[in-house]
Amino acid sequence: MRRHKILDRIYRRRHGVLLGVLVLSLCYLVGCQSIFYQVPDTKAYISQDRDEKWINDIAYLEEVLPEAHKNLYFSQDETYFKGKLEALKEKVPEYTDSQINIAMSEIVASMGDTHTNLNIGVDKIYPIQLYWYDEGIYIVDTTEEYKQLIYSKVISLNGKSMEEVAKAFKPLFTGANDQWFKNQVMYYVTSEELLKYFEVIDQDEITLQLEMQDGTKKEVLMKPVSYETFKPIEDEKIYKVPLYKQHKGEKYWYEYFPNEKILYVNYNSASEMFEKPFKIFTDEVFKALSEEEVEKLVIDIRANQGGSDRVFSPFLKKLKKSKWNHSDQLFVVMGRKTYSAGLNTVINLKKQTNATIIGENSGGQPNHYGDTRHFKLPNSKINVSYSTEYFKKWDEDVESLAPDVPIGVQFELEKQGKDSVMEWVKNQS
Repeated sequence: MRRHKILDRIYRRRHGVLLGVLVLSLCYLVGCQSIFYQVPDTKAYISQDRDEKWINDIAYLEEVLPEAHKNLYFSQDETYFKGKLEALKEKVPEYTDSQINIAMSEIVASMGDTHTNLNIGVDKIYPIQLYWYDEGIYIVDTTEEYKQLIYSKVISLNGKSMEEVAKAFKPLFTGANDQWFKNQVMYYVTSEELLKYFEVIDQDEITLQLEMQDGTKKEVLMKPVSYETFKPIEDEKIYKVPLYKQHKGEKYWYEYFPNEKILYVNYNSASEMFEKPFKIFTDEVFKALSEEEVEKLVIDIRANQGGSDRVFSPFLKKLKKSKWNHSDQLFVVMGRKTYSAGLNTVINLKKQTNATIIGENSGGQPNHYGDTRHFKLPNSKINVSYSTEYFKKWDEDVESLAPDVPIGVQFELEKQGKDSVMEWVKNQS
């Protein structure tokens, strides 16, 4: 079976990039380096027999993951973990390859660490991309065949509400807070294999009940397509892209708005761009701050899902001493995708500056396991990520960091190319 990574964390479009990111396969460095665990030799686990291959892979996972992980049994004990894997071995002859892959992912997810996970392989998807707005779940991209469905609201799938469909995927998000689940599950619900595994559907064709832009209701029959052939249209005549979704592929960028006297900094990834190290970018931003008439500085971290929190240090050092370090001038945006080192950066800003934090609750947990490493299962070559450190960034153990000013993601604004967060900032006197 062809295997493809369903990746988290972001839909990545047609320009030679993968479709999406599996919530639990997003693995970034979030702190100091740790000693590498030397995984056992895989030779003894290699087999030519299909069932034995999977049983050996499960056995390898059972042996290696507890040894490699910083503290695998922090929420579930050893008996639970090994019992689940042993039970899965018994099901190998009756399960498809896809079912085994998903079942292993479900077991690992049930250990409660969102940085520890297996990649899931998919072959077929339904040709739509979804986003969960304040007003509900909407189709935000699709193929040329279905382009009339863009911006329609999905009411139900095979008679089940989309909230009910999403809930069926909860076993893959045991350790996730509501925000991380809300973001990541949208990448899962279009997979035929996953919908069948969680018994949402029992045949290939699905029925979507939609509310169209004019308010009328419509039923659409849809068949899955090959993952490899799915190409979202990304038609600029249809889409009006809000500011924070612009400059795709750039890890950090900024723009000055003279009419509003706002300098907007987008910090999309806590990692360096080879062509422009972050220190140089920092110097450019502060040069612009000194040369332009700036009354408000916005630092947008809502899409930052990790890397190393050390990257932002040069910026933070200058910011603390700057004249914009005031609650009515400095605004930091976070949201459901703010995770791992991205969230660490928000926490550092909250603790060390006078910034007003705005947006949604964070997708990441302030105190979490992280600093991930990887190994592959011997036969299937499925990638396994695991945490090597525990990071305590907040005094209290909370599921999510809350903003000072809650601002949701509103569909009616975004379809006009506007951003609810920036609209709020503009209106602050």
